[in-house]
Amino acid sequence: MPSKQKKSPCFWCFSVPLGLYESSLGLLNLRCLAIVFDLDETLIVANTMKSFGDRIEALRGWIARETDSVRMLGMSAELKRYVDDRALLKQYADSNCVVDNGKMYKVQVEEVPQLSDSHEKVVRPVIRLQEKNIILTRINPKMRDTSVLVRLRPAWDDLSSYLTAKGRKRFEVYVCTMAERDYALEMWRLLDPKAQLINKKQLLNRVVCVKPGSRKSLLNVFQDGNCHPKMAMVIDDHSTVWEDRDQPRVHVVPPFAPYFAPQAEAASDVPVLCVARNVVCSVRGSFFKEFDGNLLSKISKVFYEDEVVTLPHAPDVSNYLMSEDSVFVPNCPVNAPFADGMHGAETDKRLNSLGKHADDVADMPVEEIPDVKSKHPS
Repeated sequence: MPSKQKKSPCFWCFSVPLGLYESSLGLLNLRCLAIVFDLDETLIVANTMKSFGDRIEALRGWIARETDSVRMLGMSAELKRYVDDRALLKQYADSNCVVDNGKMYKVQVEEVPQLSDSHEKVVRPVIRLQEKNIILTRINPKMRDTSVLVRLRPAWDDLSSYLTAKGRKRFEVYVCTMAERDYALEMWRLLDPKAQLINKKQLLNRVVCVKPGSRKSLLNVFQDGNCHPKMAMVIDDHSTVWEDRDQPRVHVVPPFAPYFAPQAEAASDVPVLCVARNVVCSVRGSFFKEFDGNLLSKISKVFYEDEVVTLPHAPDVSNYLMSEDSVFVPNCPVNAPFADGMHGAETDKRLNSLGKHADDVADMPVEEIPDVKSKHPS
């Protein structure tokens, strides 16, 4: 440290978690921050045959008790969306193909990267209906009952492409979810099929699964000291699932509800994830404007004799995010009777219980599934 009085070398010493200084310095030099994504109802909605059945049964009960004709029409339309998607999923589970708008789509085999030497090679039969933002996949490729229909939130491509625009990372990406691990890894693979946001060597450490009922924590996400929480922001449909100290760093998006309120995404001129992209861009710009234009100039004027408490404050992502209460989101789905898809402990309950009771003895071996594209290109 430069000294006002002494000519001999003077030093300050700080104790920080192992690796945190190097990783923080690396992020600052690259003008990069960290972003943590939730999965269910934030980026995707996923259902199995069983979860579709539960929701259809519940809706029929609500409709039978409803006396308001307008609400009944709305619930009937929601019921039809569930029934239609369940029919698609059943086609996929039964025959490894679907017919949509008169076009037949057969599965394409997608190889799942081996995340470590202890992981077996896995290939999954997948159908992607790009125009509908629908993907059909199988968590356990050998068990048809683990087939899942996934709806991707519109404008995900816009947000994800901003994070790594022109091959330069603007954000280091992490996932924090209460979902079961195999399910979470597959959902993220569908969102990031080319591993541009998280490379396969980092995936096991960067997809963090929290026990349902626990609260999420940035310190838990960054337990290896790879980022300081002040340099991270979160995209989630709820802030209260996070530790109190982390909630100011959460950008809250309305829950994705493609069955209950599909118009919520389409009615606005700017899709929810495009709003999130704009927020992410603004936060990063404000953070580094403060860092470059204010903090660095003040740091050069700090001397050995100064008190630590007088040091200029470092930028904090939370300073550039609006509180949840001040964010107005038009067309936000409210009063939904239940979540549109599986979430939290339900993924573990639905998928793991299926494996114990599967009776699909005629399942086609994975290696025999033909790699066939749509007969009718869309």
